[in-house]
Amino acid sequence: MPGNNASKAVIINVETGTRVECMFRPKEITFSKQNTWTATAKKGKDIPKPEFGGGGAMQLQMELFFDTTENGMDKATDVRKVSKELWKMMFIVPSLRDPQNKKGRPPRVQFHWGSMLSFKAYIQSINQRFTLFKPDG
Repeated sequence: MPGNNASKAVIINVETGTRVECMFRPKEITFSKQNTWTATAKKGKDIPKPEFGGGGAMQLQMELFFDTTENGMDKATDVRKVSKELWKMMFIVPSLRDPQNKKGRPPRVQFHWGSMLSFKAYIQSINQRFTLFKPDG
């Protein structure tokens, strides 16, 4: 993406310190949050009374681009070597057990991009698309 003025972003595994770097200049970033409301119908009333059930976690959706072809296709690094650390951040770490229910969880991550975004979170989903291949696959 020549001329896109992308800057470096980093996703850090908060538990281990492992870093995954990428160039980042999004065309858009989407934040979302949901609250739960239950509407209970009342006999003889036209409008049910809503009851607040709680708030959900905020979600951030973005697209990251990993380009490993800077030295040309013949010398390109397999992008899976870069993205595998990001995938590891999706899996349960047994040592991160909740003391009450004894279940492990994936690690927390920190996303940092310039001076705009820096926050701690959990990765909810990852999709990986491959778009450019060496002649030998």
